[in-house]
Amino acid sequence: MNAVDIANYFVKCGLGYSKAHPFLSRFRPVTRLKANKLAYYAYAWYSGLGYGPLFDDEIRAEQNGPEIKTITDKYIEYGEGMITKAEKLNVADELKPYLQMIWDVYGKFSGETLSILSHKKDEPWHAMRVAGKIGGVMDGSLIEKCFAEKLQGTG
Repeated sequence: MNAVDIANYFVKCGLGYSKAHPFLSRFRPVTRLKANKLAYYAYAWYSGLGYGPLFDDEIRAEQNGPEIKTITDKYIEYGEGMITKAEKLNVADELKPYLQMIWDVYGKFSGETLSILSHKKDEPWHAMRVAGKIGGVMDGSLIEKCFAEKLQGTG
């Protein structure tokens, strides 16, 4: 499984929500920015829980927070707008409840809000910024440590 598969799951969630609740759809569309942040948080909490990396794609510390280039490239045609087409799901059934939980917690936020959340002082992106490593690859062990500490209430 790769990061695009995870992002596609969230795109499907956003499209389903929009069709079921069109009057609320402006709160749930998935953009490239939001797809990146949702996949990042899915990765971060999964590794923080001790399950290891959710996917092998690089996560980079860019200006707008953690970014996964394969997701950005996949949805480049949508610019900053809503991703309007999802592909067939390529996510293991046992992973779907976990991803749904991530959607339930973070899916209500815009990509911009998720970007702001990823910039907080207790986030790995902030450590990268302080170290002058914007544009660099975020170390999976740093992400895992940070989110494990959050789960233990020490981070």
